[in-house]
Amino acid sequence: MLSIVKGPYLQNPAEHCITVMWETSLPASSRVDVLLAERIHSGYQGNYKLPDKPFGTFTVESESRIHQITVEGLEPGTIYYYKIHSRNESGEIESKLYMFKTAAGRGVPFSFTVTSETGGYSGFDATDGLINQRIFSR
Repeated sequence: MLSIVKGPYLQNPAEHCITVMWETSLPASSRVDVLLAERIHSGYQGNYKLPDKPFGTFTVESESRIHQITVEGLEPGTIYYYKIHSRNESGEIESKLYMFKTAAGRGVPFSFTVTSETGGYSGFDATDGLINQRIFSR
C-alpha cells in the first residue's frame, strides 16, 4: 500500500525557490501544489486564512520512492502553503497542508534558530536535551 514514510521536508530555501522532498513506501509520481497565503487579522494558522488561491502545480511523472521537486518563481520573504501528492497503480496519497516562507530579500534583516537534528527529544540524544539548551543559550 502506498504511504508517505518521511516528510515532507524542505531543502535549499532561497529568495525565489525552495525544494520540497518526501519519501514513499513504493515508487510513485510526485506533485506539489502551492497556494498563495492571504494575511488576515485572525483565523487559520493565526494570521492567515485557509488558502484557496493556487500559485502553481509542480510535477514529476517518473516514479520514485524519494521525491524531490524544486518550486520556482516565488517572491522573497513570502509565506506560501503547499501539499504533496504521490500516485501509482496501487493508489494515491496526499499530505495535509503545510506552510513555508522564502528567504528574505538581499539586505533585509532576518532571524533564525539552530537546533540539533534529534530536536533533543529522542532516544539518540544521550544528553537528555542539553544539546539544544547549549545551542539556544548562544
